[in-house]
Amino acid sequence: MFVQRFATEVTSPSGGRADNQESRSVNRVLEHCRAGAEQHGRTYAVMYDLTSMSSARIAAVKDDWRFLVKEMGILKDAAYQKHSGRPVVALWGVGFNRRDYGPDQIAPLLEFLKNDTECGGMTVMLGTPTYWRAGDRDAGPFSEWKKIYLAADIISPWTVGRFGATDAAQRYAAEIAKPDHEWCVANKKDHMPVVFPGFSWSNLKKATNENPNAIIDRKGGRFLWSQYDALVRTAGATMVYQAMFDELDEGTHIFKSTNNPPVGPSRFLTFGELPTNHYLWLVGEATRRVGGELPFKPELPIRKFMGSNSEQ
Repeated sequence: MFVQRFATEVTSPSGGRADNQESRSVNRVLEHCRAGAEQHGRTYAVMYDLTSMSSARIAAVKDDWRFLVKEMGILKDAAYQKHSGRPVVALWGVGFNRRDYGPDQIAPLLEFLKNDTECGGMTVMLGTPTYWRAGDRDAGPFSEWKKIYLAADIISPWTVGRFGATDAAQRYAAEIAKPDHEWCVANKKDHMPVVFPGFSWSNLKKATNENPNAIIDRKGGRFLWSQYDALVRTAGATMVYQAMFDELDEGTHIFKSTNNPPVGPSRFLTFGELPTNHYLWLVGEATRRVGGELPFKPELPIRKFMGSNSEQ
């Protein structure tokens, strides 16, 4: 589980709704995730979301990381995620255009996370634009960002909302993700493509029901499964980032959800006749296949229920 920390929030004196660093809500959330990972045998890692950060304040992320390492002691947790023998930290929002910060601001932060004598030694994952290699659409020029990509360890291109059908997901895997994977292998980087169950602007932007771009239908899990299947079998992916556990505002959450919500004037799409934990189960099945325990097939796996409890 990647626990997101929005950089604008954790570097602001009033961020997290408390002046005292230890009492901030973002830190209480992190503590809950730490406790949950320890209790249930899971792992977690910190992800800094750099969205809306000014170039002048990027360096302040170092101070927050120092606080997490020295004061909260997160790297002492047995549950903190490691990769290639080193703890993992992610920087999301690297390589995008039309941001106030650029490679010159990210480079020192990356150097700090990898090589600082007290708080470094990290495996660094970058959340990048979909077309990071081409420098196209919302991506900055590859020639400018290449040194940053090469200095990192894991590249994770963001694809949420970039396509909305199974055939488009398959084309992405063949035409974009496969060359991405090959570039990463050639440059001794790990490639971690992103999958998402569906999408909606309705909560965040109050999009109207008639807007065709407001919703990407989940199709009972078939849309999500098609991404996993294509990324592993076509693109060669050996790790996958599942977006997202609890992102309600973009309709990408996979956590257990009621099919009888309290509905006001807004539209609410339920899971229909599917069990309320359907997407948790489906991601679990995908995890077994990404890890090589079972082979991927285009069809959804069949769920076997035990007794009369549809949640099992």
